[in-house]
Amino acid sequence: MLQKSGCAYIFNASTGNRQAELLPTDPFHGASFGGALDIRGDMLVVGSPFDQPNGEATKGAGSVYVFAASTTGEPTQILKG
Repeated sequence: MLQKSGCAYIFNASTGNRQAELLPTDPFHGASFGGALDIRGDMLVVGSPFDQPNGEATKGAGSVYVFAASTTGEPTQILKG
């Protein structure tokens, strides 16, 4: 993993045990993946405010990753925008 690309963790609210570690599918140095989070129903939205989509140095671009919750394993990334 690239340094400072970031990650996010999912914890069990009852036990406090870590259930999953979310990583960007395309890590970028300094992207700050996990810099913002939101949960809506069974979807988790993870912000990556300093990501540079397609490796282009676009000032202030950033990215959002959408994950679908899973009761049987790791959440699945379904979208990056």
